[in-house]
Amino acid sequence: MKVLVTGCAGFIGMHTCLRLLARGDDVIGLDNLNDYYDVRLKGDRLARLREFDGFSFHKLDMTDQAGVAALFAGADIQGVVHLAAQPGVRYSLKNPHAYIQSNLVGFTNILEGCRHHQIEHWARPIITTDNVGCREAVDVEVSGFLCKMKDADDLARKMERFIDLPFDTRAEMGCNGRKKMESEFNEQIVIDCYLDVIGEIVKQDHGK
Repeated sequence: MKVLVTGCAGFIGMHTCLRLLARGDDVIGLDNLNDYYDVRLKGDRLARLREFDGFSFHKLDMTDQAGVAALFAGADIQGVVHLAAQPGVRYSLKNPHAYIQSNLVGFTNILEGCRHHQIEHWARPIITTDNVGCREAVDVEVSGFLCKMKDADDLARKMERFIDLPFDTRAEMGCNGRKKMESEFNEQIVIDCYLDVIGEIVKQDHGK
């Protein structure tokens, strides 16, 4: 299978590529090699991947709609593992537009590539930190996995477990995650909670 791995120069991306290459897949790596952290680390990881004949690399920003569309049109991609994203809560306060571009615009371009080229093998890891505000979004081993805070080894183990799952299981987990979001975190549920709180405050003020 020819698999596109976005964020291939990241720690998780590189190991995902290595695992796919080891099992005999051809891997197309995509990364914009930005300077969010030391670019030399990314270069070292790419050098390791380039030792494999089955690996090819495209330096490309996911926000480049035409570039992403051209990649999908010309590469005969059969599967996608989407790992590229802009991380870092603190950095989001300094540069919020970077998150919008990468995590929304870029993600949409990848989704559109999959849609227009009928790519059925699509994986978006449902993995988050076992921390307040994150763990509530996951039913462990039903809709995803939790990893320990600040533990790269545990994150790698959960990624490995995810990669080893059959496609049908990953797809089922994705469906379970969507159902959980719809039933527990639907926009209207959040709005209703806000309105209930506001209503209680108004009642208290009128009662004074």
